[in-house]
Amino acid sequence: KKTHYFIQPKWVPKKKDVLKILEVENDLQNKVLFRIAAECGPRLNEILGLTYCNINFSSEIPLIKFRHSVDKWNSFRENVLKTGSSRRDVPISDELAILLKNWMQQQTPKKAGQYKLLFGSLTKKSAKGRIKRAAKKLGIYWEGGLSPLRKFRYSLVKEQGKLTDIEARQHQGWTMESKTPQRYYHKNLGNNPKKTKTYINKLLN
Repeated sequence: KKTHYFIQPKWVPKKKDVLKILEVENDLQNKVLFRIAAECGPRLNEILGLTYCNINFSSEIPLIKFRHSVDKWNSFRENVLKTGSSRRDVPISDELAILLKNWMQQQTPKKAGQYKLLFGSLTKKSAKGRIKRAAKKLGIYWEGGLSPLRKFRYSLVKEQGKLTDIEARQHQGWTMESKTPQRYYHKNLGNNPKKTKTYINKLLN
């Protein structure tokens, strides 16, 4: 007899709570960290593996290029990601681009070999604690660390239906064969860069 298992849905924060955290946060590093997590939906080890050369301000739509990661000991891993599809370029809003420019100019970056690290010596444990403290300060219920923002971003894209299925999966680092996003659907944007830029800028507004 075949056994059927019930899969408990993962907790996803509410949009109004995420927006409140982003709006109220005054620490620039936290603001950049949280905004990247909510707007781009990357894995935490991908965020902490970001370097200055992964930020592209000169393209038609500003981009974050995910190329590196950190291991469980928070050590930088050059050109190491979870899967081949995890290597991706994700468009970002003008607001995030401005925050990134300010942060990159303000801090004295820690280096890993030839690379300037975007978040320096920030560890996974510290990053998780930052979002939990930010939520607690505002009386917002929160589960886990930054990983719920990965689910949040994809759920938001699904709800608003402005990106193609291929675009949405690529932004998260998933192939079309991946079963992870089975619950979600998307509307075709017609591969129009101007529409994509408009949408990205409105994603968290």
